Amino acid sequence: MKYRITFRSIATMIPLLVGFSANASTTLVDIDFDSLEPGTNPDTSGVAGPGDLPITRFVETVFGTQVVTSAGNPLDSRAIRFLTTDAISPNFSYSQVRAFDLANSSGASDRYLLTMDFRLSGFEKRLPALVRSVDEFSILFDFPETRRLDFTTNGTTGQISYNHTPVYVGEFSFDTTHSLRILIDTRQNQWSVGLDGEVLFENVEFFNPDRIQQLEGIRLNLTDDATLASQAGAFIDNIVLIESPSAIPEPSNVILIATGVAMGLFRRRNQFKGS
Repeated sequence: MKYRITFRSIATMIPLLVGFSANASTTLVDIDFDSLEPGTNPDTSGVAGPGDLPITRFVETVFGTQVVTSAGNPLDSRAIRFLTTDAISPNFSYSQVRAFDLANSSGASDRYLLTMDFRLSGFEKRLPALVRSVDEFSILFDFPETRRLDFTTNGTTGQISYNHTPVYVGEFSFDTTHSLRILIDTRQNQWSVGLDGEVLFENVEFFNPDRIQQLEGIRLNLTDDATLASQAGAFIDNIVLIESPSAIPEPSNVILIATGVAMGLFRRRNQFKGS
């Protein structure tokens, strides 16, 4: 089921859809791959201190291989492709990076905005046994409890769910560029997700309400079902994480911004090309 944006929800979703002012905000992560040579594996930064922000490289590779690509790739610029070279079991292979670590920030924030561009391809579903695909791209938010946003397929369409449940909150298209925005508020225990300027869900309870938790890390993971013929593909670019994003604009500005949203002025730094 999709939740389409309405005028009623525009004011509450301004930060999610069009971002924040720079005041009182800190960019923790700002990664693209334009300066890297195709075919190379990107360097990782390790854990850098808050004085070295923003981080412009992944913290570490956890599983598999990531390779810079441009030729035959649907990006205007270079991107990273996840290759599932590490077999975790006879049936599954993973490719995973840590994109953020708590040591990269002050640790004092309770609000984060994560944005990225992605394109997925080659996902299959093992029919008829499974409700969902084992081919899966996931964004994992590491707290004492891990929370996740998952991109899978039902064999026909791309489906989006969270926390590894079969409750779907939206759809996406394979072999198509998508721009993703995720707003997390740990103090309010809520998160909201927008895709291509459309609100998928807003202010959903994030974790156990009696536990105030701190973001410890973010991982990006591609799981490939090795029993299926094709290899799942994930292309990622323009990964930005902002700590303590600023407040919603004053009402006098909201109408102007809402008008821009309604006209489809959804900004992204680089866009994919059609294949």
